[in-house]
Amino acid sequence: MFDQNYFADAEQFLIYEWNNQEFNVLESFPNPLKQLPNPRSVAERYHLLIHFLHEQNISILVANRFSENLKSINDSFVPVLVNSSSPEDLFPVLQKRMRWIEEEWLENAGHYKLFNLQRGALKTAVSNNC
Repeated sequence: MFDQNYFADAEQFLIYEWNNQEFNVLESFPNPLKQLPNPRSVAERYHLLIHFLHEQNISILVANRFSENLKSINDSFVPVLVNSSSPEDLFPVLQKRMRWIEEEWLENAGHYKLFNLQRGALKTAVSNNC
């Protein structure tokens, strides 16, 4: 089930591979931020999360909610905002836009635009106060 919390507060992350036709689940990981013994600053938490996602070779992040720290995320990953309770409900919507999302990843090197698929499709720049 898709978590309704902010992306960084999810209990676990599901990693999928796109093969130009469908999504295949690769792995499920517990959120490494939930494993931290001590409270950390927001900046340190995002640094650790970004490092973890880079280690997993992630290029696109899909979530129901991103926090105001989205600016930290879009430098490394294409953020996609959705309105879904499960990945299976999301796949048809996401499949229609994958070429568009892949182009963003391939044509830009950081500072990726936000794809909002909650009501139709909208591609916008991420501002400093997202």
